[in-house]
Amino acid sequence: MALLVSVELHVPDTEGQTGVANSRESRGEGGFTLIEVMIAISLFAIMAVTFAGTAGASYRAYQNARVRTAAEETATAELEDARRLPYDQLGTVSGNPPGTIAPTQTVTVGGFTMGLVVRVLYVDDPIPGGFQTAANYKSVRVTVTWQGKQLAQIESRVAPPREPSRDKGVVKVKVVDYALNQPVSGAVVQLTGSPGGNRTDTTDATGQVVFAAVDPNTATAPFNYSTVSVTVLGYDVLPEDTSPNPAVRFQLTAGQLFTTVVRVYRAATLDIKLVDSAGLPFIGAANVEVSSIRGRATIPVVGGATIVSMVGTEKVISGIQYTVGATATGFASPAVTQVVPTAYPTDLVSRYVFTMAPATFAPLQVLVRDATTLTALSGVNVIALDGPIDTQVGCVTASNGKCTMNVPAGATPTYTVRALSFNGRPANEVSVNVPGPATTNATIGLAAAP
Repeated sequence: MALLVSVELHVPDTEGQTGVANSRESRGEGGFTLIEVMIAISLFAIMAVTFAGTAGASYRAYQNARVRTAAEETATAELEDARRLPYDQLGTVSGNPPGTIAPTQTVTVGGFTMGLVVRVLYVDDPIPGGFQTAANYKSVRVTVTWQGKQLAQIESRVAPPREPSRDKGVVKVKVVDYALNQPVSGAVVQLTGSPGGNRTDTTDATGQVVFAAVDPNTATAPFNYSTVSVTVLGYDVLPEDTSPNPAVRFQLTAGQLFTTVVRVYRAATLDIKLVDSAGLPFIGAANVEVSSIRGRATIPVVGGATIVSMVGTEKVISGIQYTVGATATGFASPAVTQVVPTAYPTDLVSRYVFTMAPATFAPLQVLVRDATTLTALSGVNVIALDGPIDTQVGCVTASNGKCTMNVPAGATPTYTVRALSFNGRPANEVSVNVPGPATTNATIGLAAAP
């Protein structure tokens, strides 16, 4: 674009000035005015900026083309290297399937440092009506990234040199959120104890991992058992779904399909406050009793407040019902029974406020024994629920099978006295009145484990 500027300058003919101008013109010394110089500088600056922008864009396009070409060449070379491996070695280190390929690498090609990710999967594609191995062939996917951007991804399928072995087994693991009963994706699942080596994989959108073509366990250690373990950031695994429980520790045989479900949860906490009739913190020493189908605990409270994160040896497990009550010398509060927490998983805290009211107490002694042999059972957790103030109190049986607790007394209503599940024995309960002031006795029989 051409810019034409016409400037006409009129200067008054004052003394001395006209003569000077005529003298310069007569000598051929005509020059640029200040305005002309400024316009020229502006034009140069505009052209320089335009050129710099164009040059920068061209250089970036050139660099992008170079790095993309390098990424595609890197992905192709890595895929070809993988295809040249023996079929049994075609896998990632400790992956699923296991092999000799590093799952992640950093490579420098043409001056560019790029990330390289290799993913090898078994493909379940049996002939209709054929033997199910879940390992008919393998899929190899190579992804190359640069500065956080994916530049290349290629995939290929590799067939085995022979029909998949029928002498191997298949392990299928599903991970679910215990409180929501929903699948958990991205959980890290590890299979150990197999003669063929350890494997690690992550759950898909359905919460599943399939370990195909797994070598069966041997008759002797260290490969006589296989074990599945699960790790999910922010979650705990339900205790019965951890080793050595049979849900995750097993002996795999040739041709066997072993399936299991591992339940995980986000641990909850109980925020408990005790107040007096005026709503002020209850300053006396008190006990908070927490129980569920999984166990019980008595937590001492001083100062009117406590946070409970453990019940016995377990964390507070989200998704189950807990009963929480409070007592103190001469005082008690009604218990609250509810599923914990109330707003899982967005809020993991259940909050309680117990108003301590005056109460008269009396002893309740409970004997727990085998329902058939009448042998005393020690170490059994016992709770007394309901009663005149609808509270909860607990104790643990001693070597003689007995434990004694002080409970609010009254002729009615009755207490439900429950011995919790013990060493596989199902829980059992009886009803009893505690009129006081004398000791009231109750006996509970627990049947043998089924």
